[in-house]
Amino acid sequence: MSINIPWLEVLKACYPNAKITEDTPILVVSPQYAADIAVIMSTTDRASLNNYLIWRLVFKYMPFLSSAYTEVVDLYRKAGWLLSGHGHAYFDVLRLKVDH
Repeated sequence: MSINIPWLEVLKACYPNAKITEDTPILVVSPQYAADIAVIMSTTDRASLNNYLIWRLVFKYMPFLSSAYTEVVDLYRKAGWLLSGHGHAYFDVLRLKVDH
């Protein structure tokens, strides 16, 4: 299967201030990792990729949010729910706690 990821466009989007062209040398430390990412990007629908990236961003910045958010995160981490496939319930409780 041929995987065609527009890497030049991806890099330009990630680094808009850099002057990246087709002639710019890029060091790929792990070619296998890049190939694996290409497979994931080419076989996963765009909505799922976007959702994944947004939630990774949310989790990254969760510790900097108010205690209304971080208390719920702590409860779920202690219960191990985020790693056990019950993450959807976490977001329902988070929404309830913040809305009240």
